[in-house]
This record gives sequence, C-alpha cells and structure tokens, in this order.
Amino acid sequence: MNRYSSIDILRGLSFFPMFIFHFFSGYDLVHSTNLSKNKLIFFFGLVRNLYLILAGVSLAISAKKLNKDDNSLIKIDKDELKNYFINRFKRSGQILLHGLILTVITHILFPDQGIKFGILHFIAFSTLLLSPIAISQTLTIIVLFISIFVKFPIINSFFDTITGAEIHYSTIDWFPLNKNLPLMLIGILIGHVAFNNNNKNKNNNKNNTDKETMLEWIGKNSLYLYTSHMVIILIVYYYLAKHY
Repeated sequence: MNRYSSIDILRGLSFFPMFIFHFFSGYDLVHSTNLSKNKLIFFFGLVRNLYLILAGVSLAISAKKLNKDDNSLIKIDKDELKNYFINRFKRSGQILLHGLILTVITHILFPDQGIKFGILHFIAFSTLLLSPIAISQTLTIIVLFISIFVKFPIINSFFDTITGAEIHYSTIDWFPLNKNLPLMLIGILIGHVAFNNNNKNKNNNKNNTDKETMLEWIGKNSLYLYTSHMVIILIVYYYLAKHY
C-alpha cells in the first residue's frame, strides 16, 4: 500500500513538540506545578490540533480511493465500500485500544484525573463516525457547517463527556466532539483538495521500495510512540514522586 510521505513527515515533526509538552505537563500533574502554562510550552501543546487535522486528511485519502467523482456515490462498488468500512473499523478499533490503555493506566496512577475521552478516544470515534461522510466532499462541507453551530443537549455524564455538552469530571486529557469535530472535518476537506486521485503528486506518494527517513518512520508509528511516551512519562514521574 502506498503512503504519502508528506503526512508521515508532518506527524514525525509534530511528535517532538508534543513530547516536550507532555514532559512538562506530566511533571505538573504529579507535582501540582504550572510549567506547561509557559507560553512556549503551551504553544507546543497546540500541535495536537495538527494531529486531528492529519487524521482527517488520512480518512479523506482512504475515501477518495472509493469515490473519484464526488457526485457519483451510487456508482461505488459494493465490495470496495464494504472493505473500506471493515478497514476503517479495524483501524479505529486499534486507536481506541490504545486510548483504553491510557484510560486504565491513568486511572490507576491518578484515580481522580484519569483520562475518560482523550485525543485517541476522539480520533477513534470520530474517524468511524465520519467515514461515510468523508466519501463525499460536498457532504463534508455541509456537516462542517453543522458541527460549528450545533449545540449538543445535556443528557448524562457518559454522553456529555463525549459530546462536550457539560464536563462532569476532572481529567488529564479531554477532546469532546463539540470542540474538535470541526478540525477533523477541515482535515477531510484538505485531504479531498490536496490529495486528489486525479492529480497526484508522484513525488509525494511513498512507495514501499523507497528509503524511509527517520521522520517518516516516526510518523508511520506515531500511534505506538504516542501511547508509549505518555505511559513512560507518567509512570516515571509517579514513581519518582513516591520514592524521592
């Protein structure tokens, strides 16, 4: 399967400021300090928005393989459509599994602030939710405008935590739909425009035979690196605080 090197490189570049932000925010969590509130460190933390946009771009690229003509959804092959949803379900499930790992570990270490619906939970849920919409650029635009102005009703603590209608918990990481779904949809639109199947940039298309750079490797494995670096940082800080 071909990959786009530009996306992997952007993810690879984004990992470093994200690591720096988590290095300081993890220390803040354990020691009740405010180092991550520093303007520069806080700016590094904003790289999470790029991750959401890139997740949308990747979703659009997968969808574009199905629908080369935005106005001909009914012409999509049923078997291709089935494989698209199966692959999306598997990928979103894999991301959710990593999110649940962080949920369990953070609740063990910090019971009062464990992650309920963090960035990985959001990416897993939203990519699955938007997978039918991502097939059509027109439909994506419509849903984007709706997501900007929609106000989710208050239902209960479970649904409110996902939608962002109301916050019920103190949590390390929170990425509700109401604040972050527009970023994912913007990413889908970028994917439709910048990675049009009918006008591919061959230099941007990564083949398996091409030599992989370090940044591409980091971007390609960003999910595993994200989970592992979060776990290591939190466990190390927790251990040091308890024993020194």
